[in-house]
Amino acid sequence: PRPSSLEPSPTRVGMFSKKETTPDKAAAEAETPRAAPAGGTMDQTNGGGGMLGGFNPFRRTEESPPVAAAPAAAAPKVPRKNPALNIEIPYGSLAEAIAAGKRESTMREAVGDPVVPGGQHHATPKEVEENLKFAKLDSAAYWAQRSSEAEEHQKRIDAKRALVKRDPTAKRIEKYVDGLGDKLPGGAQTAQKVKPYAPYLAACFTCSYVFFKYLAIFFSLFYKAWEKMPKRLIKVIYGTLLCFFGGMFIATIAAAEAFFAGGWRKAYYSMLNIYDNARYVSYALEEDDYKDDDGDGVADVDQISGNELVQRKTVLAMVTIKRPEELQEAVGNVWTAYLAVLATLRFQFARITAFAHAIAATTQFFWLKLLGPPLAYTLPKDTQHWVPVIIDFIVHFVALIFAWKLYGVVISVVSALRGGTMASTSFIDFTNERRWTDINQEETYIDEAAAFTIAALGVYFQLSHFLSLPFPLNVILFPVSVFEIFLQWQVTFGANQVASK
Repeated sequence: PRPSSLEPSPTRVGMFSKKETTPDKAAAEAETPRAAPAGGTMDQTNGGGGMLGGFNPFRRTEESPPVAAAPAAAAPKVPRKNPALNIEIPYGSLAEAIAAGKRESTMREAVGDPVVPGGQHHATPKEVEENLKFAKLDSAAYWAQRSSEAEEHQKRIDAKRALVKRDPTAKRIEKYVDGLGDKLPGGAQTAQKVKPYAPYLAACFTCSYVFFKYLAIFFSLFYKAWEKMPKRLIKVIYGTLLCFFGGMFIATIAAAEAFFAGGWRKAYYSMLNIYDNARYVSYALEEDDYKDDDGDGVADVDQISGNELVQRKTVLAMVTIKRPEELQEAVGNVWTAYLAVLATLRFQFARITAFAHAIAATTQFFWLKLLGPPLAYTLPKDTQHWVPVIIDFIVHFVALIFAWKLYGVVISVVSALRGGTMASTSFIDFTNERRWTDINQEETYIDEAAAFTIAALGVYFQLSHFLSLPFPLNVILFPVSVFEIFLQWQVTFGANQVASK
């Protein structure tokens, strides 16, 4: 029989060294048959030393009598007990463990436990239950239903548009302003002051309607592409965007990562709930605009007063929303997620605010001496006491812009290195999965070379354009730029308010 692996060896040098044996003893051990335990493996190379100081939990020793080798199909399905360590071995092989891990990952992905760049969020049992409850809102069938409802609504509007005459948009907005006159601060007097600006308000409302309409179409197409695109290819695209735009959209990228790392699925389902309610209200209001109950060819909403129009639309919106308590909860969830992301950004970018305040404090007296006299000369005598406040605001505002730009230079390099590494490794993994290549990243420098090349191109692109978007990207990404400015304003001035309190 084989000597016990738990016997001390006087000739053992280290934990992983083999026990010295004589040739006769080695030959006797080689001729002695040894059987592996059910589901276990024999260690043919590790004699006295090895895992756990000489004991392998998958190898029989002389304390356990040898048994005949059992076929793989006869392996027990229940967890096995390791008598030495007093633990259970839940899987009979590595393949079973991998299969179980894949099933767990699939379930987690379905109910909301994503792994995203910047962090990992593990859903609690309560979050899993809530996600499963509203998961239908993000199903393919529900998105197909949204598309079909939009097409049917557009067909109904096109059919009514040819039969019913409508007032111009400016006139309709003017009627809304008149209807809201009694409800605005100042009453009818305020409405009379706002009335001359009705055409401009109409243009703004029209542009906003068109913008949000096409934004919804864009997100719908983006969702379809997202569902069909391989996940590793998504990481390649995200890494490339980090390389070339990381320093231009600092707050936006940080907000997205904070949102996804903090349990995003609940807020996402809430936004879908708000979107569906807004969509149904929009459909109802637009169809009401072309309603002609008296059959005179003119829309009924154009034949009533402003107060009646506002009341009619308000009641119609309230009737259309069937579950207001769910809508209220959804709005609260989105607002909570926004506050959480904003708090994270304020903590993350607090150094920018501190740096800007340091610049303003050290240069404020100089700018006051330089700009104070000419500014006081241009202002009326009764308002010259506003000169220090105006200069202080301008200095702080310029200092904040300078601090964000300077921090953007640092972030452009960091994000380029991070994005280049993410893009190169994910692309190699993607090509290996498709069996286009067979590259082992541990044995080659291809991924590092590609990462540094992409990072260098990204840094050059950002710094050569002074962290500003060139044409036509500045037009295409204009909404993202506006959102970036909004976040920077919220983070900076919100942090100032918190610090002052």
